[in-house]
Amino acid sequence: MIRTLQFTGFIEPAKRGITKPLIIQARSPDGSRETIFLKTNAGYADRPQSAGIELFTTLVARRLGLTAPEPVLVEVPENAGRLVHDAPEHADLLSRSAGLNFGTLALGADWKVWLPDLSTRSFPAETVETVLAFDGLMQHTDREAENPNLMWKGHELAVLDHEKVFGYLTLAEGDAKPWRPFFQARPFARHVLAPAGRRLMSADFGKGMWERILEQELGGGFDECLQAAEAAFPAAKVDLARIRAYLTALVTDAGDFFDYLKVSLQP
Repeated sequence: MIRTLQFTGFIEPAKRGITKPLIIQARSPDGSRETIFLKTNAGYADRPQSAGIELFTTLVARRLGLTAPEPVLVEVPENAGRLVHDAPEHADLLSRSAGLNFGTLALGADWKVWLPDLSTRSFPAETVETVLAFDGLMQHTDREAENPNLMWKGHELAVLDHEKVFGYLTLAEGDAKPWRPFFQARPFARHVLAPAGRRLMSADFGKGMWERILEQELGGGFDECLQAAEAAFPAAKVDLARIRAYLTALVTDAGDFFDYLKVSLQP
């Protein structure tokens, strides 16, 4: 179940992000206060479907065993922008985003932003493999060295920011193997974890993730995530039918998907 929180205060603009996200405080139904990384509806600009896609992708990430912040819905009141005095652009975004907005719980101060020169050798092979497989599954194009959208703590990695996913589904309309055009157009050799992935190549690469994907498909997990996204953001008009067709095709031929992923990792 996705929690719905009430906006109670602005803290500061987030340090980066094309959607101009904000750090806010919100109140949960039990009265507790939470720090939230908020992406306003207005911040998505001409991509209103992105809120639903981000919610769906974050839910899937957590179901597949990746570390991802808890997604929440934040009810923003019409006058919320009045509480922002030193960030006029963000005040305007809040004022134009009354209603439900997408957010995630802040991970905490012990989580650090991935830096370009960070070594991947301290992270377990399964973690690296899982992130690469997940990003291939979601057609994630926003996890390259200059903008990795990852955070880390000890030997853990957390995946963030999923508005740039499923952008290549139209290239494969009616294709029995719709992941191939994506990997051909956006080789994963540029992925921030590609060097680590190339060291992990084996016959079993992706086997663990494939088993989890199959479990979610057979158990209705993907459909539950799609339905949650549609219910939360009905006006976003997320192309759920096309995403569902893509996932169905992948489940029936995951071996080809992982073969293409492995080839795509090569420089």
